[in-house]
Amino acid sequence: MQFESRFYTSREMYKEYVNKILCRKIIAEGVLLAALAAILCLMGILWDNKVFLALGVVFLFIAIVTTLLTPKLTLERLLEVDKSLHNGAHPECIVTFGQDVKLVEGKQEVSIEYHQIIGIYRMKTCSVLMFTKQNGIMYVETKFSIGNGENFEKFILDKCPQVAKIREV
Repeated sequence: MQFESRFYTSREMYKEYVNKILCRKIIAEGVLLAALAAILCLMGILWDNKVFLALGVVFLFIAIVTTLLTPKLTLERLLEVDKSLHNGAHPECIVTFGQDVKLVEGKQEVSIEYHQIIGIYRMKTCSVLMFTKQNGIMYVETKFSIGNGENFEKFILDKCPQVAKIREV
């Protein structure tokens, strides 16, 4: 084991993970759909076309509701699953980096190999190693109990040749 990060997850960490990684594409598409719907509404008003206006209002409503509710519902579901996995307890997360990456949280354990990592994101509250588009392992660079954040960046990028850089989000 060359590096170890020990920390407790927080609602703020999960919220940032959901908004900046898991739902980022949905939020961007929702904003784009809302803009197109607003243009459709404007066309309906300018051309005095009630069908365009009605469609625009419906699409605008759907876009806004989807964009606002999806991250909130995703966060609540994530917190609910986390709570049920640990029987209501809030155990410490221990992420070790050696031959592979291993996360131990209470009685739950996940191991991945470095070649499975498809992206690394640094956020305000934590960083995330994504190994699928919807699954990642969080770690906190300021909470290394073995190694440190400065040496870790070079180590992880060397171990993950398919990841060019750590993305700030």
